[in-house]
Amino acid sequence: MRLALFFLFVSYISVNAQRKDIEVDIGDSFPAFELKNLNNKTVTLEDLKGKVIFLNTWFNGCKPCVEEMPELNKLSNKYKDRVLFLSMTLDNKEETKEFLKTHPYNFEHLVDAEPFLKDVLGSKAYPRNIIIDRNGKIQFITYGLPHIKRPEDKEPIMSDFTFFEKPLLKVLSL
Repeated sequence: MRLALFFLFVSYISVNAQRKDIEVDIGDSFPAFELKNLNNKTVTLEDLKGKVIFLNTWFNGCKPCVEEMPELNKLSNKYKDRVLFLSMTLDNKEETKEFLKTHPYNFEHLVDAEPFLKDVLGSKAYPRNIIIDRNGKIQFITYGLPHIKRPEDKEPIMSDFTFFEKPLLKVLSL
């Protein structure tokens, strides 16, 4: 019995050691993609070569995704001349257009991205913000704006867009 458990354990370790987790990480090259935008134009990673990209992944039923959008709009407004602000959403074109009528979001939106986000990017939680340098390397990843608790607040409050400025400026200086 002990021997059988030992071999089962060794097999488990061996299989999992060979399995590469698909989740991307800082320093990785951002995976190639081919997705449609709201105008039905195909956008690829190759099209974005040489640009600093701030990528937000989201879907319209995600409360934290929607909560951070006004702050991401502020970031976009401040750096729009130097950074490409791109979103990938699980939602389709029609759902996204309808959502944007009541929730302004100043990014370029790539729709129907669920297969890419889950199977290629390894997204398990939303929102996720990724800063990609001009060479296509991932330089920063976070799952949404963090919440902070100040002594005077009873509940944690969401950070503002300045949370992203330090890593964004670092990538812009590369």
